[in-house]
Amino acid sequence: MCNLSTRAIDMLNKSKKQKVPKDDEVLFKVLKDVGYPAYDSVLKFQKLYAGISYRLGKSNEGFSLEMISAQFNPRTMDYDYYVDAEEIDGEYYFVCATYHYNESIYMVMDSKGRIYGKEYNDNKPYLLADSIEKFIEKDAVKNYFLEKQSEWIRASFENSNLNEWKAIKEYSLIKIDEACDSCSTYLKDKNDEFFLTVQRYEDGTENKIIYASSVVELIKKLFRDKLKVAVGYPRYEIYKF
Repeated sequence: MCNLSTRAIDMLNKSKKQKVPKDDEVLFKVLKDVGYPAYDSVLKFQKLYAGISYRLGKSNEGFSLEMISAQFNPRTMDYDYYVDAEEIDGEYYFVCATYHYNESIYMVMDSKGRIYGKEYNDNKPYLLADSIEKFIEKDAVKNYFLEKQSEWIRASFENSNLNEWKAIKEYSLIKIDEACDSCSTYLKDKNDEFFLTVQRYEDGTENKIIYASSVVELIKKLFRDKLKVAVGYPRYEIYKF
């Protein structure tokens, strides 16, 4: 693992692992045979993280990290290798992670190691993390809170809400540096009763979500009883106030 927090390492240590090719000679040959470039980011990912499958808490959320896989073929008595990438505007994007519960959404990696979300019906990937390490750290935060409590309540918030929460000493918001990068900011309160994510997209838009403990009174208090609707996480449940 490369410069990961204890939180992230703990999550990965509990993950399932399967054998995948990691030998340089094999990796270069597989990529050459299909006409894909051997990006350093691809080789690093394959050696450090490929074959890891993790879940967040006890939920079905989580990813299988895989880029170059192998399956033994009894007919040829040899291995068949699989790798998937797509060329967009001269850049190759390698599939590197798939959701456990939704195969139509997956993650891809570019030549610089940046992680993007991609959907089968959408041609353009959207940037989610500056590196695979940051991507893992973001999930490790959610895993940490889901291990503390299996159900949370989430809602969208505005900058005015955030500024108000920052000023309240009772919360003492703390930035979770390991999970922060150019794409997102993660914060939590001092008592681990709620955490916030701000995801920034390349088009300038933001997705701001707060995850509060399942005590309904807390999220009502955070929004001063002005919140109309919230949603359960990870189990989808609508809360109307």
